[in-house]
Amino acid sequence: MRDRRCFQCVALLLPLLIAVLSGGCARQPPNSGTGNQSLSGKKIRVTLTFATTVNPLYLYYFVINMADNKGNPEPGGPGEQNAPGPIAVFTPISGQPYVSNGFATSSSPGVNGFSDFVLFSSPINQYKGNQQASGYSLYHVPSTADSNDRTKFQPNGGPLNPVVPGDPTQPSSAVLQFDIDMSQLVFDSMGNTLDATQTITDAKAIRFLQVNVIATNLAPTNPQQFVSKQVDSLGDTQTQTGQTSYLTIDLSQIGKTYQNSDYNGQNIFEPTDHSDVVGAANPDAALDLRNWSIQVIQQ
Repeated sequence: MRDRRCFQCVALLLPLLIAVLSGGCARQPPNSGTGNQSLSGKKIRVTLTFATTVNPLYLYYFVINMADNKGNPEPGGPGEQNAPGPIAVFTPISGQPYVSNGFATSSSPGVNGFSDFVLFSSPINQYKGNQQASGYSLYHVPSTADSNDRTKFQPNGGPLNPVVPGDPTQPSSAVLQFDIDMSQLVFDSMGNTLDATQTITDAKAIRFLQVNVIATNLAPTNPQQFVSKQVDSLGDTQTQTGQTSYLTIDLSQIGKTYQNSDYNGQNIFEPTDHSDVVGAANPDAALDLRNWSIQVIQQ
């Protein structure tokens, strides 16, 4: 059974790798002009390591919230250190309210859970707009929209420098890595891009982001239908189900690397010695986040 699954992963991953090598790359950040001349110069590099080969049939989210301390989306603002963050949602329970996007909500009820997210999955058009050939896609939620409404997600190209998992026999097959320039997160309240000068100015002003990693086999939307859904997110998901376990990043800390090993004993620490995937008696190791790092880079 394991050999068969590995063969399936090879078949699924190779088309993604071929697409990247043949030039299927993500578009540059909004209003970036030619090349990298108009990038803000401030970005983060995200590296996520799972227990085994990433399965592109699953959904791997890196979720971002840029908001004020009351959870209100903040176009053009710096974000706030004490803003609420995105948290994972789990299996629907019949008869109880369920967020319609099926994967994430806010740690503070009644406000948006996130403003942007990266999704790695096979290009199956999970949301409106075409996913990138690499399998990585970037989406934005306008501040006037509800992040629980998946129909409001705006396709925004993809992250920069995406690394596609390769040969399942190699350790790199369990790693997702990409960069996000802060100019990729800048829009007006309606989700429209700004001119290059304003985009860069606003991007450089961004200071705080709340982020989470959510790996799941399914993003259900029907609150009346029970489904078998497996989930892992930042922190020990088995002991912290429903609790906040997001990370706040301070982008003024140029060169700083936020990494899992620095949070041992804290709510955000991701266990590296066992599977904390919830939702199944035999959790899938392809969803088991084991290590992570987020580097703040100034170019």
